Amino acid sequence: MIRENQKYLNRFQVFLDLIMILVSFFITYYIRFYQMDDGIHSLTFQQNLRPILLSMPLYLIFYNIFDIYSTRRTKPLHVELSAIAKTNILCAIFIMVGLFIFKIVDYSRKSLVLFFIINTILTMSSRLVIRMILKKYRRKGYNLKHCLIIGATDSSALFIDKVKKNKHWGYNIVGIITSPLNHHKKFKGHPIIGSTIELEKILSEKAIDIVIIGV
Repeated sequence: MIRENQKYLNRFQVFLDLIMILVSFFITYYIRFYQMDDGIHSLTFQQNLRPILLSMPLYLIFYNIFDIYSTRRTKPLHVELSAIAKTNILCAIFIMVGLFIFKIVDYSRKSLVLFFIINTILTMSSRLVIRMILKKYRRKGYNLKHCLIIGATDSSALFIDKVKKNKHWGYNIVGIITSPLNHHKKFKGHPIIGSTIELEKILSEKAIDIVIIGV
């Protein structure tokens, strides 16, 4: 279920990123040619739009290279925002090189700079909104990733502490399994639900999304 939700979320994000590119262009075009005093229509609307449309696959390629569509449960915000900024810079370079190679000298460089600034801001803003929505729902108990911890160790304790401090990650610790020699019923406030020899049975009976091995 979690994987299905992530797949749908990724598709939505790809669609949203493409929409942000188009919206950024429309805003740029309006500001550049209807608000700025030196906005001269040397190219048609379609001619201005064409390089932006051609850059869309490039955006998706760079977004994938920078791993922007992977799960963001534990990914720091600055990493995601940095990837968006880098992608816009690289796409700006590629488009400007393309305009130079094909000798499209009438294309407004001010429009390009304005477009990349606006697109960076809008895309970052959309990511912030998505993060806020996901955090809100995870704190309410939705879209949780159910975890099973193997081993009552120091690293297991560290993981449990981090999960408690970062509820927005959406991790739900189902239980802990330990050595058959361990007779404790709880570890760090979580139930010990069996031993390692029962692992296969536990995995078949419970809905586990991720197994954490504490070494």
